Amino acid sequence: MIILWALILIGCIIWGIRRGRKKVALMRPAGSTEKSGRIYFLQHQKNSDRIKIVKSRGELATPLRIVAEFPTATPNAVLARIYRDLEDQHIGAGWYDAGAVRMYLDHLRGEA
Repeated sequence: MIILWALILIGCIIWGIRRGRKKVALMRPAGSTEKSGRIYFLQHQKNSDRIKIVKSRGELATPLRIVAEFPTATPNAVLARIYRDLEDQHIGAGWYDAGAVRMYLDHLRGEA
């Protein structure tokens, strides 16, 4: 009987350690392991009313026209914030309304 309780206690301790490790891993700051990069705003070739927002760690080689480019130390966090800010302007398949994106860019630059 005592051996059974000892095994249950050891099992609970191991479960608690594993659960604690997962919580600590989730509490790490997002930018701690993130490498710097750039955020690009790309205009559609045939439809100038659409802009795609992407991130890249280096120079971007694309046939799309680059509307704006911002270097950043935390591209994932910045891209997530931009996606949240422009959520209402999302058209689909990663494209956003060009007029709204240009106004947002003016706002970021302090021109709006």
